[in-house]
Amino acid sequence: MSLFCGSNSSGFSLKEDLFSNECLADLFIILHNVFLIISATITLIYLAKKFPSEVKSWNHFDGHHFRWIFTIFLFLFHLMQIGEGILSELQIKGLHFHLHIPHIFALCGTVLSIVYYNRIELLNAPKFLLLLLIHWIIGIAVQGIKVSVLFNKGLGVPHLRFDLHWDVIVVYVLLLIVELYVFFRQKYVLFRTARILLPIEELLCTKYHQSYVNFLSKSTFWWLSKVLIQGYKVPLEMKDLGKLPVSEQASCNHGRLSSAFDQEMEKSKNENKTPSLLISICKAFWPMVSIAAICKLVGNLLGFVGPLCIKGIVLYVSPPADNITSTTSPSFDPQYIGLSDFLANGFVLVFIMFIASMLQATFLQTHHHLVIREGIRCRAAIQTMVYNKALKISSFSLSGGDMTVGEIVNHMSIDAQQILMLFYFVNHIWGLPVQIILTLGLLYNILGVSALIGGSVIILLSPVQYKLAAVLAGIQKKTLGHSDSRLKLINELVQGIKLLKLYAWEVMFCEKVEQARKCELRSLFKGACVRSLSLFITGSAPVACTLITFVCYPLLENKALTADKAFSSLALFNILNVPLFLFPIIVNAVVNGKVSAHRILQYLLAPESSMDENLTKKKEDIDDVPVDEVSEELKRIRYGSEADKSLSSNSPPKSKTVLHENKQYAEVPLAELETELTDSPRSLESTDNVFNCEVAVKVEKGNYSWDPKSKVAYLKDIDLSVSSGIYFFIYLFDLFILDSSFSLSDWSPKRSR
Repeated sequence: MSLFCGSNSSGFSLKEDLFSNECLADLFIILHNVFLIISATITLIYLAKKFPSEVKSWNHFDGHHFRWIFTIFLFLFHLMQIGEGILSELQIKGLHFHLHIPHIFALCGTVLSIVYYNRIELLNAPKFLLLLLIHWIIGIAVQGIKVSVLFNKGLGVPHLRFDLHWDVIVVYVLLLIVELYVFFRQKYVLFRTARILLPIEELLCTKYHQSYVNFLSKSTFWWLSKVLIQGYKVPLEMKDLGKLPVSEQASCNHGRLSSAFDQEMEKSKNENKTPSLLISICKAFWPMVSIAAICKLVGNLLGFVGPLCIKGIVLYVSPPADNITSTTSPSFDPQYIGLSDFLANGFVLVFIMFIASMLQATFLQTHHHLVIREGIRCRAAIQTMVYNKALKISSFSLSGGDMTVGEIVNHMSIDAQQILMLFYFVNHIWGLPVQIILTLGLLYNILGVSALIGGSVIILLSPVQYKLAAVLAGIQKKTLGHSDSRLKLINELVQGIKLLKLYAWEVMFCEKVEQARKCELRSLFKGACVRSLSLFITGSAPVACTLITFVCYPLLENKALTADKAFSSLALFNILNVPLFLFPIIVNAVVNGKVSAHRILQYLLAPESSMDENLTKKKEDIDDVPVDEVSEELKRIRYGSEADKSLSSNSPPKSKTVLHENKQYAEVPLAELETELTDSPRSLESTDNVFNCEVAVKVEKGNYSWDPKSKVAYLKDIDLSVSSGIYFFIYLFDLFILDSSFSLSDWSPKRSR
């Protein structure tokens, strides 16, 4: 008992008040966690025998992620309690195991509780969660007794032990709230009908389990271990990877982006402005990008823990004259350390650096995974939109020279990839300024004004980096243009290969392709030179900043540069390497992303074919149109009055023509058409004379425009002359249509015969 409670303690005696015996309160903590360890172990063994096969019904109960987050905080608090107990014991003569042994049991109970919950969740057996519900209730009561004991001894907020026990109580309360929420949602006991979660059917055909595993496996990608081990043993095949989940398929992501783009088109149409593809992308994929931004912020903040801990570690290993913690000697009286004493210990700081580095890597890796996954989803959606547009785009846009097949290929490959890279760097746009400002602020706190002088080098080099990035973006734009030209030539070469062989034009076309490739290589070389200069400036800037700061510090502060300040400031300057290295890349990625988005937007806004579905009808359906109905409709359109419709059309048909009205084809007697365009019946001889005339239709002062984007009219202020007896058609956009806007009352054709 003296080993556990110490030589000066009354042990487990009940003569003292329950709320005054700290050793007895620690014993209650041990018993509380031992009960959970034994009960949970027996339950897990029972479930392992009852369900021996591998479980694939990964259902998440309500509050799954909150439970995991609260448990991780509880785990960290127990680690701090163990460290605080060991440091307190070192300042007291004798052995006092009650200062850290109860917290070791609590740590084991916390780990086993989350393992137990994970197994229950896999088995979809929520009624076994009743054990955890009892555990949290008892834990709150036991921790409350310990806090009362510490309060009666005069401990308060300045003492770390008192604060940590309060933190544990808060986490227990939060876990109890989550447990009660699951209890009332699942209704696993004390309810007539329980809520049953059905297994996820998609798990049977896919190996991509990122969306279905628990929080810890999702954060560390532990679920991927089986696939990696299998790939290490034998080469992986497509059947080993399974099918893509629905959330990763192109059809699903295309629907999201297409819906957002349609809304943007409708909004821009109402506001009379140009739509934005980037806004549509933000509306479609912002939720996961926002979560990634939080992970990015937390990861960047954890990066500053290392430099601050380095300063404390250097002070801890300094000579005894500078080491404050070494002046105290062990005594028989209980010692209670504060947070400042706890963080002044070098071993604690090393452990904090390890935990911070691990958490930083986890958060940043989660950020990278989320933004890259959303970028891949967006790329698949854009490629699907480009492909769908290629099926509907008007042939005029391709034949008229507005765009080429090579440009469409670039939209699906290069432009879509540029937008993916924009996703990867989108959170760096705001993350880098925040990181630079915090770094300079910490340097100013350590080195004073000299840190600002050194930091001014970064500020002066930022416009240079921006200018280089802008030049690089312009070169990239020209490179894409040269690439489009080269692909266009190659496409024409492949399509007309027979003609090239027939006329022996291979050398000429090969020279054209090589010339286009040389232009593309020149642009790539210029871009490589500018990129090399930018990387040189990026690598040399932190070194110059450090040298200027260290030279100015003794001159301005009149102090010697100590080891703790030098090492911590070097670590902070090292953090500046990342923003300086990424700054030109980010600017280049943003500019390229905007250019690619504009290129894709112009392609998506290109005119589409207006061919009606009725044009695809079978020939037998088209030929069934009654000739009489077409003839009567023809008379109504051309004359518009009942008197004109009374013209005779009884001449026998001698030839045929084709009429397209209401998008239907019909065979019409030629003599009937002649009768409609003349005031009296004509003979076959006159008909022959009509078709033997030198000029049938004559247009004078015609103003034509073959570009759909042109503001000039197709036919403007024309003088149209039609020979007597000629019936003409107007050909627009690959369709033969009867232009109903013309009528004999609007103009009178000049009869040449």
